[in-house]
Amino acid sequence: PYVATASIGNPFDFIRKMKKAAKVDGPAFVQVQCTCPTGWKSPLEKGVEIAKLAIETGVWPLFEIENGDLWNIKIQAPGGGAKV
Repeated sequence: PYVATASIGNPFDFIRKMKKAAKVDGPAFVQVQCTCPTGWKSPLEKGVEIAKLAIETGVWPLFEIENGDLWNIKIQAPGGGAKV
């Protein structure tokens, strides 16, 4: 089994995880964070920037779990992320 989080704020990571999930022999789930300009009342052109900030501030951690083992977790250390 494969479980991961991804974001439009990191397109290369997003594509890599989707390709990996497609190749898994068994269940795979990728939860993707993407902005919603209408619901979030944010400018359309700021969507990717907002998604990047979510990753950098730790609001949206990126991780992968393969066969029950946690791999590649990316969470900013407190104080080490972007200032919002």
